[in-house]
Amino acid sequence: MPITLNHSNIGVQYSTGSNYIIETVKSDLYRRNEIATTIARDNIQAAQVTPIITVLNGSNVYAVESYTYSGTANTADFTRIFTKNTTCDILIVGGGGGGGNPDGSSQEPGGGGAGGVVYMINKTLSAGTYKISVGKGGASNANGNNSSITDNNNNNITFDSIQLIGYGGGKGATTSSQSGSNGGSGGGGGHDKTNGGTATQGNTFWNGTSYVAGGYNGGRAAAGSRGGGGGGAGEAGDTDGVGFGGDGVQVNISGVNTFYAGGGNAFPNRTTTRSDGGGGLVPVSGNPINGGNALANTGSGGSGAYGGSPALGGSGGSGIVIIKFKALAGPIIKLCF
Repeated sequence: MPITLNHSNIGVQYSTGSNYIIETVKSDLYRRNEIATTIARDNIQAAQVTPIITVLNGSNVYAVESYTYSGTANTADFTRIFTKNTTCDILIVGGGGGGGNPDGSSQEPGGGGAGGVVYMINKTLSAGTYKISVGKGGASNANGNNSSITDNNNNNITFDSIQLIGYGGGKGATTSSQSGSNGGSGGGGGHDKTNGGTATQGNTFWNGTSYVAGGYNGGRAAAGSRGGGGGGAGEAGDTDGVGFGGDGVQVNISGVNTFYAGGGNAFPNRTTTRSDGGGGLVPVSGNPINGGNALANTGSGGSGAYGGSPALGGSGGSGIVIIKFKALAGPIIKLCF
């Protein structure tokens, strides 16, 4: 019984001489261990998009796209065209807030808060054109920027009453009477028991199938100008003179467990230990000293500076958007590596 493959269909010939055609679509055919992707790079800056292809059980092709920040604008923007309805897992992390700068009344400003996190699984994006924006981390003494996915008219997209937006983290407090700024996962404390910034996306939670969202507040500063740690997506910043940034959350969307959105440290925590998520460090020696920058592509907060001018707070880490395709988004394009 010869079987022939003719690209758009499969022909089966029986011994009687009769021919039967089984119609199929070329993009639905797979070979075991074939490296393939559904990624059609319409108007995408390919250098900033990293495809990771996994072949499971010889038939199911999964593709992961990672969108990261570069440039000088507040966001790096991409266009993604889906040729048909596509089931995805989606991770969005806003840019982290910058650490506070010291001033004449406070030599120990707060650490920056992490960007907000939204993680959704098994959501269907309808065929169409989408704008993907990746937020820049806040410079010293500046809030982080939002990351988002919107439609072609910049309308927000919502699943389970949660918008596809990771809000930028709040900056650490600078002056003696200032609280940390609000943000996706809060900011840091400032001086004499001022409060940390509030996480505008609420506390982190997981309902088992849908999403993780939000973050925790920045730490409240202790008396004597001890800066509070920045809030993380999975834990509040330490308070009352401890200064450790809150931990982030661990997400395995690309096949590797990775922490995102940790808070930045403040002066009381002069250490080489980052918060889980990559928040900025306060160097262990020096006066004045610049705050350490958070790790890029994590959405974590930068650390507060120490000592006075000209010291500067550390920059927040840039955000990231990752999409894992659970169903095909278009014709298969075989990649050569």
